[in-house]
Amino acid sequence: MFTHAIKSASAARYSTCDNSNAMKNILIAILNVDIWILLIFGRCLRKAIRILKPILEAVFIMSIGAGLLLIYGLIYMPNNYDYLNNKAKSSKMEIMAITDVSNPDVTFVERELIRLRNKALNLEMSLNKMNSQLHIACKYVKYIDDNLPDFASEAAGGSVIGTPDTESYFESKHYHATIFGIPIWRPNYFTPRKVIQPWTQAGECWAFRGANGNIEIELAHLALLDRVTLEHIPVSISLTGSIDSAPKDFRVLGKFRDKYLLLDTFMYDQNGAVSQTFQITNDEMKKVPFKIIMLQVFSNWGNPEYTCIYRFKVHGKIYDHYSDSLSSEASKKNDE
Repeated sequence: MFTHAIKSASAARYSTCDNSNAMKNILIAILNVDIWILLIFGRCLRKAIRILKPILEAVFIMSIGAGLLLIYGLIYMPNNYDYLNNKAKSSKMEIMAITDVSNPDVTFVERELIRLRNKALNLEMSLNKMNSQLHIACKYVKYIDDNLPDFASEAAGGSVIGTPDTESYFESKHYHATIFGIPIWRPNYFTPRKVIQPWTQAGECWAFRGANGNIEIELAHLALLDRVTLEHIPVSISLTGSIDSAPKDFRVLGKFRDKYLLLDTFMYDQNGAVSQTFQITNDEMKKVPFKIIMLQVFSNWGNPEYTCIYRFKVHGKIYDHYSDSLSSEASKKNDE
């Protein structure tokens, strides 16, 4: 009897183990199915996102365009209230109603349109005249460029290091392109880099606040300098008839052994040529090689708000260490 009880207990224990194993297998199968379903759902979701993303982007861009067109239509399109309320009238009567001089509002709008059209025509004629004169000036500047190497040119390898104690000047509300108040574009000619880049039209310059400004430039090569060039538009092509924002008194410094040495001081003539080249008169400075220079502007021709620099060039010849050492050794031998 005791033996029978032991056998019964063993059989019950084995039965319990079999039931637990069966439950585990069922749970594992259910988990596998869930994982498989999640993987399929994730794969389908990624495909749907890839398909819907360009569609949503296109819809977003089209909605922005439609909103801009709607705003443009609300602001600039003529008032169609009379047209919508009088569809039964003939087109001839509508034209007569629009052009009726007895209507003071219509007469005022016509006068404003004529005035704006005349102003646009005059501005276009002025711009055409400015462009023709600028082309002539640029041909002269190109001739000068062909004869004098420019070590400060960005195209040749020059770069702007910084503008110590100088703040760039621009009116952001006039020169920024924005979407919903967020600036997305700003003309690059407001950056100091424009000083070492070519220019083709009025206003394409670097402007800094006030009449005093500094700009540091690293030259393309270590060079012995003998002259510098400063450029600005002439008075004849200025819309205002003056170039009071042009630099007046300025000087050029060269960095040698972590110290700036004065090369020379100059004055830009507002009634002179577009491109004015100045000779460095300090013969000792012509013998010192420079890789970094600084342009310091002390005054302009009367503008209290800003000063404009269209182009600054540095001329000379590349400093050759080997040739310089040979010449120094030869001079020592001659002295002996």
